[in-house]
Amino acid sequence: MKIYNNRLGNLWTDLPFITSNFAKVKLDEVMVEDTKSKEYKAKSFTGKCPALETPEGILVESAAIARYIAEVGEGKLQGGNAWEAANVNMWVDFSKTSIQPHFATIIYSVFGHVAADADQFNNAVKEVKELVKTLNVHLQGKTHLVANRVTVADIALALMLIPCLLYTSDAADE
Repeated sequence: MKIYNNRLGNLWTDLPFITSNFAKVKLDEVMVEDTKSKEYKAKSFTGKCPALETPEGILVESAAIARYIAEVGEGKLQGGNAWEAANVNMWVDFSKTSIQPHFATIIYSVFGHVAADADQFNNAVKEVKELVKTLNVHLQGKTHLVANRVTVADIALALMLIPCLLYTSDAADE
């Protein structure tokens, strides 16, 4: 399978790549020079990266791609039954709907991609810390979010949380 990427360090491509490593699925990376080109738009209707070329067709959106890779690969990364799969989907969606908006505020502010508004930044940090408390309660007595193994849920949440916490935590938070 081919995965189309437009830049090194693309967080949205990291989720499928990390999932493919755990699932033992080989991905051939194709770097895209111009995501607005007619040729690329024929592959990715959104014009965004990543896009995954599969035997069945093209997939876009990193979480959908990661879920597909988890399903076709080894290790039951999408869950071992319907209940686990639903829980994996729940936590992946949680990462995208609950954490990702705060992630954008934090990371874009830290790296100067947008003018930093102190109130928005501090609110995002506060919200992420509250979400981490929720996760900690869920994880009590567990090694992973779903089942007793790594799933796409663990990977998706780690990719959102690690940078947020790395750039906002200090010794007082430990």
